[in-house]
Amino acid sequence: MTSFSSTRNDRHLRKGAGLPAVVEHASGNGLVPVVTDQACGDPIRHEDLMGYPQVPSRTVAGPAA
Repeated sequence: MTSFSSTRNDRHLRKGAGLPAVVEHASGNGLVPVVTDQACGDPIRHEDLMGYPQVPSRTVAGPAA
């Protein structure tokens, strides 16, 4: 089973008292969620993403001069 949030972060809040919640799939397996692209089905990786500002006063580099 897996937790909703990482134990690294929870240990500061829960002082090592265990996980706040776990999720198990109906199959009995621990849930391991994966975010995928709806169009192609590939898993989403941070290094594959590119943002495009939709506001005229902003650029990829920051505020427009």
